[in-house]
Amino acid sequence: MAVQQKIKEYLNNKGIKYQKVYNDIGMSANTFSQIMNGIRVLKADEFFAICKSLEVSPDVFDPDKEIV
Repeated sequence: MAVQQKIKEYLNNKGIKYQKVYNDIGMSANTFSQIMNGIRVLKADEFFAICKSLEVSPDVFDPDKEIV
């Protein structure tokens, strides 16, 4: 599973709105949506900003681990 899919799953499971994340990291709604839908590549700095916003370790989105 792609990292974007893991992030989407995490947000859905926790009931966290995309708006909270993209506002926290200073990204437009359109750009965030493109990333989450696999239209645009998620850059490393954006990934780490998302992790910081969610207050989770990047390991949470390891493709080999299950989201809790």
